[in-house]
Amino acid sequence: MKKILSVIIIGLGLTASANADGLNGMVDEINKQKTLIQGHFSGKVESTKEFQKKGWEQGKIQLVNNWNSILEFFTSK
Repeated sequence: MKKILSVIIIGLGLTASANADGLNGMVDEINKQKTLIQGHFSGKVESTKEFQKKGWEQGKIQLVNNWNSILEFFTSK
């Protein structure tokens, strides 16, 4: 996490120094990066929710199958 933060800070510093706007350019760049990061995390959260939803559905089906096979083991003699 510290490495990522360091890379972002260095990137912002290099970008801001390349802009002729100075402080205003740096603020704009920070806002742009903030928007990009928020969008990235929002997408990751949604994909994780979908993945977990599918996993729970498959888990429920597997649980029913396991119970049925256990019951068959004890009832079929």
